[in-house]
Amino acid sequence: MRVRVIASLAWLAALLACAIAGALGAAAPVRPGSYRDGVLAVLRSRNIDPAALVVQDGCAPSLERCRSYAGAVTIVADTTMRGRIDCRERWTGCALTVPAARIDAAPLPDVFSPYSWRLAQLRGELVGWLRGLGRR
Repeated sequence: MRVRVIASLAWLAALLACAIAGALGAAAPVRPGSYRDGVLAVLRSRNIDPAALVVQDGCAPSLERCRSYAGAVTIVADTTMRGRIDCRERWTGCALTVPAARIDAAPLPDVFSPYSWRLAQLRGELVGWLRGLGRR
């Protein structure tokens, strides 16, 4: 009986968190669909139109649970330039550095909302905890 009450309260808290995140996300800016799209936006804002752009992920989001991210960037424009993406956390707080283009830690738009990313992490932990309770 006690486990059911705790589980019900946990689900209620999760639903409340989803509602709050949805309300916060309603006014959110349009986000790029990938790191590559974010890099393109930064390059275009600096009047660099690449003929080719390759972004190599340092962590595959569907295969690994990454806490942070670092990726390699290769830009082919007038010359070939190499750079990197560094993020404080996966999908958020990222910066682009391309020394040859004089880009030093230019902020990239967040691929996901930091709030929805945190909520997804909390949801995963909650589901794991509830499954652990069900096995006992």
